[in-house]
Amino acid sequence: MIDRVRGYTSFLIRSAFLTAKGAVVARIKYSQAFWQRLAELEQSQWLSSSELRELQNRKLRALVAHVYEHVPYYRRLFDQRGLKPRDVETAEDLKKLPLLTKDLLRANAHDLVARGVAGQVALPGWTTGSTGSPINAVRTREAIVFENAMIWRQRRLAGVQPGDTKAVVWGTIWGNVIIPSSRRHLPPYWRWNLAERQLLFSYYHMTDETLHRYFDRMEKSGVVCIEGFPSTMLVLAQHLRRHNRTVPLKAIFTSSEPLYRIHRDLIEERFQTKVFDLYGQAERVVAATECERHDGLHLNQEYGITEVLKEGGECRDNEVGEIVGTGLNNYAMPLIRYCTGDLARLSHEPCGCGRQMGRLSAVEGRLADLIHTLDGRTVPGNGIMGAFHGIGNLRRTQVVQNEPSTVHVKIVKAYPDQGVDLESLKKNLQACLGAGMTVYCEFVSDSDLESGPKYRWVVSRIGQEHGPPVVDC
Repeated sequence: MIDRVRGYTSFLIRSAFLTAKGAVVARIKYSQAFWQRLAELEQSQWLSSSELRELQNRKLRALVAHVYEHVPYYRRLFDQRGLKPRDVETAEDLKKLPLLTKDLLRANAHDLVARGVAGQVALPGWTTGSTGSPINAVRTREAIVFENAMIWRQRRLAGVQPGDTKAVVWGTIWGNVIIPSSRRHLPPYWRWNLAERQLLFSYYHMTDETLHRYFDRMEKSGVVCIEGFPSTMLVLAQHLRRHNRTVPLKAIFTSSEPLYRIHRDLIEERFQTKVFDLYGQAERVVAATECERHDGLHLNQEYGITEVLKEGGECRDNEVGEIVGTGLNNYAMPLIRYCTGDLARLSHEPCGCGRQMGRLSAVEGRLADLIHTLDGRTVPGNGIMGAFHGIGNLRRTQVVQNEPSTVHVKIVKAYPDQGVDLESLKKNLQACLGAGMTVYCEFVSDSDLESGPKYRWVVSRIGQEHGPPVVDC
């Protein structure tokens, strides 16, 4: 009885805290500017391909003028190459500038922040990079509003509106864990953000014994859609299949991981709806969203300029290459020709929906296996990225689980002669995976990391259900 009272008290306090913070965030995300941007985006999605190119070039010219005046890294780069803003006026002109790699971003992070902007309107945010080494990025309020409008352009296609009750399955939100680790084993395993009508479920608590509570709460709360990693949605769908249950919804929204066809089919079967996938990065340079035809991902050309490159040159239609992006809306930390590390195929075939945006016919983003804990939980590999936030001097990392009781963290230092706060990293991981999890850390070279056709950041050899090697959007 005492534990139940404590659990309910924690639920009320945490929900009140997250709702209060959600109200602050909502004032930014759903301002008057949001509705204006959403209206503009719902019109621009139907522009012709030439009109979309001109829109991009117009935004690019404004961005280039800004970075030349306010961003030390680009002012230095332009001057070294004898370039002026007038020399980079179209997407084709971007070839005059070098690629921006993750290593260059880390080494020049301070000089990539615009002067006179960051201190006034920029908000911090950690990336979830494919190398497993987060980068602290910043973006403007306008960029946040624009991205939210882009997201809602897709969601409204699925019949979901901002005022609907939505479920999200994350571990943290706005840098705060949904459920404190001290309440790890006590229900309920969700909290409310009433400001956005969000039911916040924790993926740190997913077991076969707890998941039925998730679905009962969804049905009682009138949830119309769920958002989460594809791997998380797969765990939910597998539970429903084991218990011969379905939970009908309007839509499932996924992002941040590859979505395999075989997994999509199971998710759609158990939720009796369609999955709408989204590709993006916390660096905010490229965004691609699935439309109602579910035939690849439409490049949001108002958001960024996308190149798909192979060995420095452009890929042919449907040839696999690396996604390189130029974000057009974030003036706090503008990134031009940024190498995302993700692989894709670019298709110029028109979509049956009538939109003339370019499309990614396949995307292979961050690969991370599920981690199985000693107490029976299943945690998405990308769900432990927060444990690495704030840990400096990481160039690449890889987490390997060979047995339920241990994880092995391989670390490639950014600067070999400097240290890494291993104690904080271990504590952070144990907060995610349980205090009983033993965490070993080892400094290695790049050649010591397990490799394959695409870099897998979390490698687990326990109870994994892998999808096919080729990602079918």
